Amino acid sequence: MNLKYYVDLDARKGPGCYDSEEVNFLMSRMLRGTHMAIIQECGETSSNQYAIAIAFPLSCDKGHGGLLRIFSGDDKVLGRLLRHPNIHRYVRDLDAAVLEVPSIERFAIFSRNRLADRFSPSARRRADHRLKVYGFTTPTGKKKQPGFAIASQSQSNGEAFLFRIQRLDLSAKPGPEGVGFNAYGLSKSAAVPMF
Repeated sequence: MNLKYYVDLDARKGPGCYDSEEVNFLMSRMLRGTHMAIIQECGETSSNQYAIAIAFPLSCDKGHGGLLRIFSGDDKVLGRLLRHPNIHRYVRDLDAAVLEVPSIERFAIFSRNRLADRFSPSARRRADHRLKVYGFTTPTGKKKQPGFAIASQSQSNGEAFLFRIQRLDLSAKPGPEGVGFNAYGLSKSAAVPMF
């Protein structure tokens, strides 16, 4: 998919100063609003792929950086997305404009780290207990999961969860063309421009 246009949604922007908790809260709401807008506005293809991609250009292992960049091959799709009520509800100062992606040579893949989300803490404790009962040793200390997490809440059941996202930086854009993105704008194989 050729991503020609983008828009930046900045959780750090607007009147006043924000502390890190407020930026995290806004990023969580922006991600949820973007997800809902993608589902309702963009329409999926036959293979459950969408025409919208997201990136966190300021992200590192410590966090998301407060900037959500949304890409599409069509500026009209991004325009509809920006006018969607779920985007306006969560973005305080929406003066975002649809811009053309500059000529770049760096790319990254943003994907969901589902392995880290697979088990709840109580399920992990029960599993560790059972392993100890049968004489197996369990690793000590917490294993650091790659990427960063954004707190979110399920729309269907209201359950809170951590949405873990991994970033893989690439030196060249990987193929194949035509690979789309999921309903969160993430993909395991499709890259987005980084600038």
